[in-house]
Amino acid sequence: MIGYKTIKKVISDLEHYKLSGINKILFVGPEINFNYLYLKRLCHALIKRKLNLRWSSYAIPKKLDYALLNKMYKSGCRILHFGVESGYQKRLDSLYKKTNVKEMESILSHCQQIGIRTHCLFIVGFPFETSKEFKKTVEFIVKNAYNIDFVDAIPFHAAYDSPLFNNPEKYNIKIIDKDALVFRNYQYEEIGGKRYAEIIKEQKKKRQIIKEICKIWSKALQPKRML
Repeated sequence: MIGYKTIKKVISDLEHYKLSGINKILFVGPEINFNYLYLKRLCHALIKRKLNLRWSSYAIPKKLDYALLNKMYKSGCRILHFGVESGYQKRLDSLYKKTNVKEMESILSHCQQIGIRTHCLFIVGFPFETSKEFKKTVEFIVKNAYNIDFVDAIPFHAAYDSPLFNNPEKYNIKIIDKDALVFRNYQYEEIGGKRYAEIIKEQKKKRQIIKEICKIWSKALQPKRML
């Protein structure tokens, strides 16, 4: 993760990749925007060294204003992968995401205006997820369709060492096969609610709904955007 390296070291590594014939880079880590000033300085260094690399990264959809996103584009950023997860503010708050629906919408709009393509990841089948909550996520996707290039919807799992994994009783869930580690994600059941089989069925249904919606708006927007 680049956050553990000095900007000088990052630039040195990128220059080595460039000399090796690599022109496209994916920064792998939970968030490239972990520190506003660091990212700003990194972009400045990339522009100054004229490496002419095209890069993409994972990012949290917050604290990315127009000025910084524009600087990112000038430094070579062409795709940002955002973990939006939900369009329902109360769910985001319960997960301690510290993201805001309105701010996320603004960031997606800025990216579209600047020329940075966006890949948004959503999660379906949260514990005790209501139809109203899922509708909010669908509405978010539809409302911001013009500003989103790629969408993925994945089923919710209790991630290892997450608040839900460490304190399942607090969230009224039961972790299934806690000893069976699969990509550090675990299935669950709702205490007093849905059983595992019902949850899986509902998650598949919701993923299919989002997939079909994306097909519709992708065709509708195709003449407007070069995806």
